[in-house]
Amino acid sequence: MRSAAVLSLAIQLMCSAICSGQIKMRLQDVSVKGSPLQVSGAILFEDDASKVIRYSYQIEGSVANVTGRGAVLMVIHFGSTGLNGPSLDYTYQNDHFFSSGILHPGKAEGIRSSPLRFGASTVNGQPVPEHASSAPAATAQVIFVQFVDGSTWGDSDAGREPVVVRNQTLQELGRLQRVLGEAGKQALKNELFKSDNPLPCISSIINNCSDKTASCLADGLRSMIEAAGRHQIDMKGTTLSR
Repeated sequence: MRSAAVLSLAIQLMCSAICSGQIKMRLQDVSVKGSPLQVSGAILFEDDASKVIRYSYQIEGSVANVTGRGAVLMVIHFGSTGLNGPSLDYTYQNDHFFSSGILHPGKAEGIRSSPLRFGASTVNGQPVPEHASSAPAATAQVIFVQFVDGSTWGDSDAGREPVVVRNQTLQELGRLQRVLGEAGKQALKNELFKSDNPLPCISSIINNCSDKTASCLADGLRSMIEAAGRHQIDMKGTTLSR
């Protein structure tokens, strides 16, 4: 009787996993030989036909620095194949330029994305059935890395977009610093919270201080400016050509 109950429970658990449409795929690092970073972990794929946006991916992994230099900026591509749904084609960017932390030699840091959601493929407004043609697989490929001394590895074209955003952020931080210096902390808070689409690093200050005083915003602003200044000195003015 107990064996039958255990078997029944196992079947229920298996059915639950299958019926929910969840697949966990271990990441395969397909970076070129000599990559300064190594990626590991998994991608979770879920298909829920009861939702309008039925497909979702979530990356849960880590990236390790296998060089002797600290890494400031990384660009990594994640992909998937062999699923009954849209394939993943996602580029992850992480820039430590405005942070005191970097990815130090021999260390690793986590990568955990927000759910990446997709609707069903359509033609003329009608859903197109997805059919898997191979076993599910997930890949990670390191595309570009910038080190603390300003030197780079990989495809410089892939590094231009985050560096453009970095330069835009520097300009915006300078403007906000002037607001703080001329009008004070409350004026800075008003300026930050009236923005509809802030740059990612500016958004992080707002999110971290959403339920705190204006002093939190001022401290966050100063911290980012100081970190950026140190990185600029370490990089000795090195920039990517446009």
